[in-house]
Amino acid sequence: MIPNVTELQPLILNLLNLKEEDVFMDFGKEYPECLCMVVVSDVGPGKMNQVMKLLKEKGEGELRLCANIVDEKFFYRFAGLDFESAWEESWNCAETTVRMG
Repeated sequence: MIPNVTELQPLILNLLNLKEEDVFMDFGKEYPECLCMVVVSDVGPGKMNQVMKLLKEKGEGELRLCANIVDEKFFYRFAGLDFESAWEESWNCAETTVRMG
């Protein structure tokens, strides 16, 4: 069975060594097999590879990943946002977009 965000979030936060307010995530509306994330921290490619490995394991090979990595200096722009708003804002200031799967 494919996990939901509630199940994945603590595992991903642990892998990234970040707090809940540093990572926004939800499954895509147009692509429900794609976990979309906004990461307000420079986590590096190794950590994102770990996230993808987790998604492959937990998602039985059915999940994909799209993540926008945002520099910490833009944290103030994300304070208090919900996922949808954070996702939209991340396209304005993301340094990197990671797509895997």
